[in-house]
Amino acid sequence: MALAETTLTKKMITHHTILYQGTQLHYRKIGVGAATLLIHGFGEDGNVFNQAIKHLPEQGTLLIPDLPGSGESEAWPAAEPSLNDFALALDAILEKEGIEKCSVMGHSMGGYISLAFAEKFPEKMIALSLLHSTAYADSAERIQKRKQAIDFIKREGAAAFLRISLPGLFAPAFREQGKAAIDALLTSMKQVSGTTLIQYYRAMMQRPDRSNLLKAAPYPVMFIIGQEDEIVQPADSLQLADITANAYIHVLDNVGHMSMLEAPEAFTHLLVEFMQL
Repeated sequence: MALAETTLTKKMITHHTILYQGTQLHYRKIGVGAATLLIHGFGEDGNVFNQAIKHLPEQGTLLIPDLPGSGESEAWPAAEPSLNDFALALDAILEKEGIEKCSVMGHSMGGYISLAFAEKFPEKMIALSLLHSTAYADSAERIQKRKQAIDFIKREGAAAFLRISLPGLFAPAFREQGKAAIDALLTSMKQVSGTTLIQYYRAMMQRPDRSNLLKAAPYPVMFIIGQEDEIVQPADSLQLADITANAYIHVLDNVGHMSMLEAPEAFTHLLVEFMQL
């Protein structure tokens, strides 16, 4: 499986850049109408959603950014950007496009950024999707693991870290059956630097608990949960969904942390169904 844009159908995809705080940020735009931001996770770029993009309906506008330091976006010179900084960068894209309201869908770290955006700009929210993500803050155990990962990246580099850690994002069966997809994803991550990965980790470690935001959310919130997700525990996601005012909950069997690659048809169907509410 290739992650390159050449895998897409002949949809009208346009590429754009915006200068934000001295950094060139890249994003793709597809379609017209009601807008949806689709935000990738740690170490990925917007191309991780290419299989879904192929099958999304010809309605609405998709904005798919590469976060600073990923894909075609320049790295952020700030030593320790917060998730709020990423949310402000996304808002700058909306401002450039003249978009006043949108749905926001975020995978993993992209979900954390989506929540930061929803907290900062509640008036701009139409709907929220947490794709293998959570509103809870990191536990002490998770923070310790992130610190260990940072030490490894400093010592061995980004490529070695991703090569070792990436397979653990997938359900065990997919690690064998989908080896080509995992290898393609790893290849697509080659340009991301250790500095960028460390920025991401530190931002995630410092994020607050935002579960109260979901309790009071006046808009629909979708949870896509992998039954075999070892990164965001299904039990925690279900607990969070249970306290969410207007939750749409989907648990995918035999799926880990990467349903857009492990179960692309089911993933796309759920996105389409939610976008059409």
